[in-house]
This record gives sequence, structure tokens and C-alpha cells, in this order.
Amino acid sequence: MNPRTACALPLLLAGAAMGQQVLFLRPQAPRLAAGAPILVRLESPDGPVPWNNDRVRLLLVLGQDTRENIDRAPEAPDAAGAVRLPAPPPGAGAVGLDLAPIIEIIDADKLRGFCVAKSDARLPETVTGKVRVRRMQSCKTLLRVGDAPGHAMAALEETAQQAEIALRMDPTRATVGSDIAFGVSIAGEDVEDARVLATPIATGKTQEVMSREEGAGSFRITTAGPWRVEFHHLVRATAGSGADWILTSGTLTFDVPAPVPEPKR
Repeated sequence: MNPRTACALPLLLAGAAMGQQVLFLRPQAPRLAAGAPILVRLESPDGPVPWNNDRVRLLLVLGQDTRENIDRAPEAPDAAGAVRLPAPPPGAGAVGLDLAPIIEIIDADKLRGFCVAKSDARLPETVTGKVRVRRMQSCKTLLRVGDAPGHAMAALEETAQQAEIALRMDPTRATVGSDIAFGVSIAGEDVEDARVLATPIATGKTQEVMSREEGAGSFRITTAGPWRVEFHHLVRATAGSGADWILTSGTLTFDVPAPVPEPKR
């Protein structure tokens, strides 16, 4: 993965502390008819998360040979909390966003527990009491439009998000038992030794992979259906930044198609 200039695509929750909450972007339908609009919503492992369109500065929609940057969702969320976005061309599609950085006051023990569960770094035991954390999150989701074979560019293209999990194989056409290669980056720089967690929703069995040189790694598709992939990187903040620590998160969702039954003979 080559270094590149990262762009900020912010979003915030209205009136909710995001401290250790991990956000994922999810399409309402992982497979769309050609020409149908995309409906996406935010969620955490605990359930749906309200969408605050006032804090969205930019969304991006990728399709085959297309990219559209949008200042904000064109319409208010529907009753299910989903926002409507333009339809990409047939093939793989992707929606990305970055969350506006915020500084939160978090109890050190809670941050330490989050890091033990999900991060590639540990908060030193000498850190106690309240700590100021600059929280940065980036989300991406992949989907499939129409029945056109191939056309996988949007699933493989790097989006230049603040934190990114870029795949080297289109999971919307993957089969159970295949391996998905990836690269992880923050602000365009590859992250080695990142702790990447890949979880199929159907089983909840998480694979934990440490990224290698150039942020590369892979995980195995063990079951069909929706998946969540994430990484969380903790570093000390620089003096005078207004924070003690920086916690950067990248998340990705996609759906693996169910196996097609063989025709009866």
C-alpha cells in the first residue's frame, strides 16, 4: 500500500459519548438491483446508532470507475435510521466515511480494558484516573449492485480514509473457505503489527490477525453472511495537543454470499 494523502470525512453521534463504542457502517441490503439507491446506517455491536446528519462533512460512494464525494446525506434518515445515497454502477460498491475527531475524558481502567480486548497496544498500568483521548474512527462498507460478474474495483480500491482496511479480494463474491488478503493504514501510512479482528455475525467467532510488513495480512472466510472487521491503534498524543492519548479505529463490513446449491440430478 503506497502512502497517500488522507482526507477527513467526519461524523459524530448526537449527545452520545463514543469512548469505547465501535461504529460500523452497514447497508440495509447487501445486494441491490442495478439503479437502486444505497441505504446505509450506523451500528455498534450493541445495536443501531442514531445518525446525526448535521455533523457529516463528507461521505464517499465508490463504484466501478466512479467516485462521488458528498458533503452530507441528501435526505434525513428514515424510520430505521438509514440514509439514502446515490446508486453506483453495476458491480462492487463501497461507502466510506470518517468520523470527526473528538476529545473525550475516559476513565483509565475502561480504556485499558478496551485496549486489552481490541487494541494492538496496552495502556500502561501507571496511567490512572481520567485521561483525555482523541478518538478517531473511520468506517467502510462493501456491497454488490446488479448481477454483473467481475467489476470488483470498488471493493479493492483504497479510499484514502483516515484509517482504512483495504481488501485485495472482493468479499461480495467470495466463497466459504477462501482467504481474504488485506492491508491496514492510518493517514496513508501502512501499520505493521496492527491487531485486526474479523468476525462473522452468524457465529461470533473472531479471528485475530497481526498485520505484517506493509500492513498486510489475511483472514479466512469461515461462513457466509455479514462480517465485521476492525482494528484499533493507541499511541501517546503529542504535548500541547489537548489530549493524552490518540485512539484510531478503522472498521469494515461486508456480506459473503451463501453457497449456491448444486442442481439435483
